Amino acid sequence: MATVITFSGSMGSGKSVCARFLAQLLKEQDMPVVYLRFEKLRWRQLVQTPPPVPDFAFDPHRSPNPKRLNYRGKGFHLSLNPSGWESCLRLTGNWFRTLFFFVLVQLRFGDKIVVCDRFVLDNLAQLPVTKPWVQRLVRVVLKLLPVPRLAFLMQSPAEAILKESKVQRHYRPEYVRQLLEHYRQVYSLARLAGWPVLAMETADVKEKLTFVQQQVQTVVPIKTVEEFT
Repeated sequence: MATVITFSGSMGSGKSVCARFLAQLLKEQDMPVVYLRFEKLRWRQLVQTPPPVPDFAFDPHRSPNPKRLNYRGKGFHLSLNPSGWESCLRLTGNWFRTLFFFVLVQLRFGDKIVVCDRFVLDNLAQLPVTKPWVQRLVRVVLKLLPVPRLAFLMQSPAEAILKESKVQRHYRPEYVRQLLEHYRQVYSLARLAGWPVLAMETADVKEKLTFVQQQVQTVVPIKTVEEFT
């Protein structure tokens, strides 16, 4: 059975940096690793060759990709408070998408370590999870889904995220703060549903990389590194 390790978090939280770092670390230690992006899953991946593990280069001052920020900024400002029907449809869609992810993983990569950049928790944070009825539905959905071996939730303080010039151009401060609160709610709901979610909130990316190594060591026999390049 595949060992699934997922990374979630808001913009500028370092989740993709951590995911790429872990995938590269496992690859360098000759471990069977596959790197996937949750939002890019397609049916054709059931038969296609797995995508290559991306190269990792540590840059503590790296800003989020401006093209991705521009794409997200067009619709995501309005998506934190969808209507009741839209919330139900999104929950149903996320449930099916996550089931497909686990079917793909077990059919294609059953003997590998799967590192997933972004996951269903990111999509759930786009819902009005501060409302009690949404919280109840989210807990039901999470309990009906397979559980990853490790699920990291990376966060940074709002002040650190808002210092990024590209974030300032594409996101309103109140949106960022509301989104971070949604991620905290999702973390609590996932823990209540029995998910092994590991949260880390700091602006220091090196601390996050060290934390990831320490936690992954509990399920995979890796050799840790202290210098990030």
